[in-house]
Amino acid sequence: MRGIAKLTKDSALGTVKNGSTKALMLQVQYGDPDDVQTSQLFPQSGEDTAPLKGARAVTLDLDGLLVTIGVWDGVESAVSPGEKKLYALAAGDPPTPLGSVYLKKDGSIVVTSSDGSGNAKATVTMAADGSVTINSQKITLTGGELDVNGTVTPGSSGPFCGLPNCIFSGAPHLGSKVEGT
Repeated sequence: MRGIAKLTKDSALGTVKNGSTKALMLQVQYGDPDDVQTSQLFPQSGEDTAPLKGARAVTLDLDGLLVTIGVWDGVESAVSPGEKKLYALAAGDPPTPLGSVYLKKDGSIVVTSSDGSGNAKATVTMAADGSVTINSQKITLTGGELDVNGTVTPGSSGPFCGLPNCIFSGAPHLGSKVEGT
C-alpha cells in the first residue's frame, strides 16, 4: 500500500507500464514535496474521468506499478444513500461543478447544466412516473420531426393550430406533427 497523495497537475494520457495501451496518468505527491511519482488511474468500469490538479488520490504500489484506485476532488457530497451523481468540473480551489447527471433513489434522473456560478442554466428532469420536465431559457429541436398528441390550445404563434378547420375554406388545420425542425 502506498497511501493518499495530491495531484500536482491535471491528469494526462500516457502509455501504460510494460505495454502500448494508453491510459490516464496522474502526477501524485505524497507528504514530501520531492516525493512526486506517476500513477496510472484505474477508474470504475464504464467511467471515463480525468481528475484535476489538487484532487486527492488513493494509490497502491503493486510490485513497482503505482496505481490510483480512487480520487476525491474536494466537492462536498450532496447525494443520499443509493444515489449517484456524475458531474464535470471547472478548475479552481475548490473546483466548481458544472453539468451533472443525478440518478436519484426515487427512480428519477436530473440532468443539469451550469455556468459555474452555482446557478442551473438548463435542467431536464425525468421522473419515475414517466413525466419529463425541461426548464431552459431557449429550447431548439433539430433532427427532422416532432410528434405531439393531444389537443392544441389556441395561441398567437407556433406550429400547431387551435382551429379544427379553416374558417374560410373549411380545410383541416389540426395536426400533431411538425416537420423541418
